[in-house]
Amino acid sequence: TDKPELLQLLFVKKLAELEQCAISGGASEQLVRKIRLIYVTLAARLGLYDLADELSTEAFRIAQPEDLVSTTQQMSEVMRMDYQDIADYAEAIRGRIEDALRKEIDGVRVEARWKRPFSCWEKTKRRQSEYPYVRNLRDFVTVTVVFDAPEGKSWQDIYGQIVEIIAGKFNVTEMGKDDFRRRQNVHLCIWI
Repeated sequence: TDKPELLQLLFVKKLAELEQCAISGGASEQLVRKIRLIYVTLAARLGLYDLADELSTEAFRIAQPEDLVSTTQQMSEVMRMDYQDIADYAEAIRGRIEDALRKEIDGVRVEARWKRPFSCWEKTKRRQSEYPYVRNLRDFVTVTVVFDAPEGKSWQDIYGQIVEIIAGKFNVTEMGKDDFRRRQNVHLCIWI
C-alpha cells in the first residue's frame, strides 16, 4: 500500500490480537506462528524494527512464557542490569559515541539496537554449538555508525578515524564494516 498509516494500523491490530490472547489465555499456536512468519518479517523489511521486536517478544511471551522469563533473567545477569534498563543503556552509549564522533567527523549518524529476549533465545537454539547459553552472546547492544566519505577522502580513512576515536574512549569488543553502495556503515558491538 502507498499509505503507511494503514500498515501501522494492521500491525497495531495484530499486536492487540496477541495481547487479547494473553489476557484470555487462549493463545492460538496458529496466530503466534502467523505473527512470527508474516508480520514480524514484514515489519522488519519495512524498517519498523522496534515494532518487529515488540511483536516477536509478545508472541514469545504468549507461546513460551517460561523461556521468556529464563532468557530475560540471563540477559539481566550478563548485562548486570535489569532487562528494562538495557534500552536506556543502549541509547546512552549511542549518544556518547555520536557526541565523540561529531566533534571530529562531519555527517555521521549513530544508531543503537539491543537484543530482545526472543532474539537471544532463538540465537542460542539456532547456533547452539557456538552459543549454548545466553551468556555466550556478544551482541546485546549494537551501535551502527553511518557516514558518507567526503570528497577527497576514502571510506577507509574515515573508518580508521572512527575506530581510533571509539577504541580510545569506549569498551568495544568487536568492529566490522559493510559497504552498502556509497553509504558506509561501521557496526560496533558494545560489551560492558
